[in-house]
Amino acid sequence: MKLKTNILFSLLLCGTFATAQNLKLDILPPSVTLGQDSAIVSMKMTLNVPQMDTKSHIRLTPVLTDGTHTAELPQILLNGERAHRLYRRTLALNKRRGKANVTPVFTAIPLTDSDQTIHYRASLPAADWVQFATLNLKKEVINGNGEKVQSENIPIPDKATHIAKVTDTDKVRILPYNDGRVKDADYRVIIAKYDNLPKNYKSKFSVDKLKNRGCLRLVYSKNKYTLIITALDDEMLQKATRFMANTELMTETKKPVKYVSSKTATYMSSLHYDGSYQLTNQGATLTGSGHHEETFFVALPASQSNSYGSKVK
Repeated sequence: MKLKTNILFSLLLCGTFATAQNLKLDILPPSVTLGQDSAIVSMKMTLNVPQMDTKSHIRLTPVLTDGTHTAELPQILLNGERAHRLYRRTLALNKRRGKANVTPVFTAIPLTDSDQTIHYRASLPAADWVQFATLNLKKEVINGNGEKVQSENIPIPDKATHIAKVTDTDKVRILPYNDGRVKDADYRVIIAKYDNLPKNYKSKFSVDKLKNRGCLRLVYSKNKYTLIITALDDEMLQKATRFMANTELMTETKKPVKYVSSKTATYMSSLHYDGSYQLTNQGATLTGSGHHEETFFVALPASQSNSYGSKVK
C-alpha cells in the first residue's frame, strides 16, 4: 500500500518514509555548509528494504533545488544480492578497459535484511541559490532487466535541513571544553590526545587501532556534529590535524571515520608570495633574442583548494 509522504513527516527533526517497494528510510537532519568555493551536503540515513528482489536495485539521488536551479548529487545504490555482484563485475571490467563511470556514485551497498546506516557527504560548487534550496531524494527502482519500474521524489521537510554559511569574516572560537558556549555550538571540533579526551568520546575509539595512527571521527548526537581528531602521541595528532586542515582531502573523505598514518600524504600548503601556493620549487629560465633572460615560477592563489598538493611537471 502506498502512503502519501506528507502524512509520514514527524514533527521531530527527522523523517520516516515508506514506499510501495518497502523502502523504509529514516533521515537525521541534513546540513548544507556553504564555504567560499564549495557547498558540503551531509546527512545520516538508516534504511531497510525487506524482501528485495536479488536482481533489482534502487537508486537514491539527493537533489538540491530552489525551483530555478537544480543540482543532482552522487547517487546511493542499494543492490539486491545478484545485482551487487553484477555491479562489482561491471566496475572491474570498466577499470580494465579504462572506462570511467558516467554517473557519480557515492556508495553502492548490498542490501541485507537488517537496518543499514549511511553517512552521506557530497560537495558541489558554491552558489548563492544553494542557501535557499530544498533537499529531496529521487528514488528509482530498476528491475533485473534494467527497466525502471518506479520513480518518485521523496521530499525532506525544509525545517529538517540546517544551512550554515561560512564567510571571510567568520571566526573560529578556541574554547576550553567545559565552556558553556561549546555545548551550545551546532558544530564542534575537538583536537586532543586520546588520554585527554572526555570520557564520553574515548569510548568512540580503540586504543589498538590508534597505535602509530591518528584518527578523525565525525560524531552526531543530539542534533549536533562533533569532529574529533585524536592520537596517542603528539606526532600523529599533528599529522591528523594537518589532514583535517587540507580542504581538498577533507572534501574527498566520504566516510565518518578516517585513519591517518605516517605514510598518509597531507600536502599542507605553504603561504608565500602574497597568499599564493607555489607549484614549482625552482625557477625556469627562458632566453630570448639579444640574450635576454627571464626566470619565472608558477603559483596559484592559495584559496583555490585544487592547487593544494599539486605540482607542475
